[in-house]
Formats: sequence, structure tokens, C-alpha cells
Amino acid sequence: MVGTERYDEVRLRRRLETLDRASRASFAAACAERLWPLVERYALVSSVPADRVAQLRGALDAVWAGAMGQAADVAGAQHLAESMVPREDEKWVMEAGYGQNAIAAIAYAARTWLTDHPQAAVWAARQVYEAGDYGAQQELDDGVFSAAVEEELQNAPVVVAAVRAIADDLEAAGSETAETVRQRSQAGASAFAGLFP
Repeated sequence: MVGTERYDEVRLRRRLETLDRASRASFAAACAERLWPLVERYALVSSVPADRVAQLRGALDAVWAGAMGQAADVAGAQHLAESMVPREDEKWVMEAGYGQNAIAAIAYAARTWLTDHPQAAVWAARQVYEAGDYGAQQELDDGVFSAAVEEELQNAPVVVAAVRAIADDLEAAGSETAETVRQRSQAGASAFAGLFP
């Protein structure tokens, strides 16, 4: 994944293993931050109450606070995010797929801070990639999967942007402060979200 246009969790994990706890959590929170506009989109379409969206925003902010060395209820943030991930047995709209990935990314970011385990950060990154893949699938005319379709999905602009965002956030997390990583991921979130159908 690092230095290539393909998503590679093995390489991603190896790089994450070299980072300290705050840097890993910053990376995972950046993944969630990239998807935040999709939380808002899902919430709007699904009529999620504004106070619940604000609580979810607070959960992501708690992870950032932890990564910045501030006191925060990150365990509560993880619990809240896990409780808000859309389930497939609920009323389903296309945006619920985006909501699943985006809200799960917040839960994995919190888990990254709490456990300091690189795999939790990998799972946060996977949410960015899977959201991009889900978005690309929405634009396919043919629902039949083949090697050619898989290649088309991997080259879709939203998937390429997802892989690039993960690489950029990983690079920043390994060399910048948590606040800088946050600012960079927030700055790129709107453009990234604009690629989703």
C-alpha cells in the first residue's frame, strides 16, 4: 500500500508497527476524519437526530484528544460509535453502507488508542478503502463480478483516492504532530467525500 496505487494491509501493518501509540491513534483518527462527511450524509438521509451526530463527533474528537495527550473518555467514544454503526437488519438506504464504514472507523480509531495495537489502525484504514470500493460499486452497471470488474473497481477514482488518502495520512502520522495530522485529514475530507456517488 505504501508507495503504490494498490491497497496492501500487510505493508500497512508493518509500517504501523514502527509508530508509537499517539502516531497510530492519529493515523486511525485521520482515517475516520476522512470519512466524517459520509457520517453527515448518512445522518441526513437516515434522519439521525442532530444530538446523536454531535455525540458521534464528540467521540471522534475524544480520540484526537487522546492522541494529543489530553484527557478524554476514549472508552466511552468506542462504545458510542459501536452502538451507532448501522446494521443491515435496520431500514437500509444506500448511504447506510457509507455510514457503516465511517462510524466503524471511529470505533477502530478509539480501539487503536485504547489497545495500542496496530491491527486496530489497519481496520480503521480498511474502512476508508471499503467505503471507496462500496462507492465505486454503486456506479457499476453490471452486478456480475469478474477479474475485469475487480480491476475496474481498483482503478475507480474514489478507490484510488482512498488508497492515496490512507498513504498520505500514514506518512503524516509518522512525521507530524497529531494536530497537524488532524488538520490535513480534515482539509482533505470534503474533496474525498465529493467523489462518492
